[in-house]
Amino acid sequence: MVKQEETQNNCVYNIYIASDLAFDICSGQGAVGVVARNIEGKFMVTGYKRIRVRSIQEAELLGVEGALKLAVMKGFGKIHLEGDCQIVMKALKKKDQHLDLSWQDATIFFNILAFCLHF
Repeated sequence: MVKQEETQNNCVYNIYIASDLAFDICSGQGAVGVVARNIEGKFMVTGYKRIRVRSIQEAELLGVEGALKLAVMKGFGKIHLEGDCQIVMKALKKKDQHLDLSWQDATIFFNILAFCLHF
């Protein structure tokens, strides 16, 4: 079954890219997984990275950053980014730079905004 192409502001997304993570708050260790699918839902590329973080918010930000890095490396054009951290996803949609972030998290967030310029 072929999905209808999603549009937002007259933009057609060809690639859907999602990140998720597993994280142990006690040790600070975890992993980020990324998957990219085409409009028909077929896998294009996957990846993962082990991480060491101080907070769940930092882990979520690294997940989004990893997804965007993969999209840039693979030369994807217009992407639809999927994630389960509403705070991060809403901030990205609005390009909201006024989140209550530690300086470490703010650095990752600004890196993410820079990656978004590729799309």
